[in-house]
Amino acid sequence: MTAPFEDLIDDLRSGAIDDTGQRRLSMVLRSQRSAALDLALLDLFDEPRALQDDDFAVDDLVAATLAQVDENRESSVAPSPARASAPVPPPPPVPDVLERAKHTAEKLARQTANDGFVPRMPFDPIVPADPAAARSTAEPAITPVSRKALGRPYFSANLTTTQKLAVQLAKRPFLRPWLAAAVVLLSLSTGWTARGLFIPEPAPPPPVAKIVPAPVEEEETRSLGSDDLLAFAENAVGRDQLERAARLYEELIRRFPRSPEAPMARLGLARLQLEAMDAPADAAATYADFLAAHPDDDLASDAALGRAQALEAAGHRDAAGAWRAIARDYPGTEAAAQARRHR
Repeated sequence: MTAPFEDLIDDLRSGAIDDTGQRRLSMVLRSQRSAALDLALLDLFDEPRALQDDDFAVDDLVAATLAQVDENRESSVAPSPARASAPVPPPPPVPDVLERAKHTAEKLARQTANDGFVPRMPFDPIVPADPAAARSTAEPAITPVSRKALGRPYFSANLTTTQKLAVQLAKRPFLRPWLAAAVVLLSLSTGWTARGLFIPEPAPPPPVAKIVPAPVEEEETRSLGSDDLLAFAENAVGRDQLERAARLYEELIRRFPRSPEAPMARLGLARLQLEAMDAPADAAATYADFLAAHPDDDLASDAALGRAQALEAAGHRDAAGAWRAIARDYPGTEAAAQARRHR
């Protein structure tokens, strides 16, 4: 006849479970997740308890349970019934735990950044003052003890709560196997934040910096000719370095006003001001300078069209006259056809 699940629990508590009972209990733990959780909660809280989203104290309770076990690593004997049945106090109030968790996360983040290891928890767990107290005791006294007394090792920062529990269990081969399985399940259950107390949230990866070639300083362009300045300016436009492109255009116009590249520089600067730099008034002035300096240039009609568009964008009262002037001054051009369509 198969022993009831509750009988197996009682045998585990008393240390009287045999190999067959252990195998049966292991099967239950593997097949019934809820049973494993109930079993762990029954031991940790001394009564069945449902999972609670606001219960952040599972690690303290696990540490308190582990503290009841003999620290002798060479032992392979289950803990005595008196120690195994010692009551474990309920978790501290949620606000207090939240504050401690916040303090812990901040401290761990600082120290982890320095040496890559997570230190011991900065706050003390709670364990029964009297390990031999009966389970019927309603409110057992509690005494804080340091984590050092529990033999908590330093952990690598990339270990999960489950892995850390595995380290603890490896040091205590006599620890009841059901507690190992159930606590691991607890640490992975929705609503529990045990791992957040151990490992701070990973910092978001830094944004990938856009590699932009260092702009050519004005001192470095003084030896360049007009053709090189124009090439540098157009290259800057292609890289969206608009301010640098505008500066190079202006330098070319200032140093080489009669060069073959000057008309292109003026048109390039005006287009930047109108289309990319949201400065239509400046663009209209630059187009006007082009028409004044190069009235017979093949690109004069384009400059006149650009000036009309810039004046209109700026809300200038001369915009309508500029549109009419295009059809009059540059008949037969694409600019004139566009001006007629604009009407």
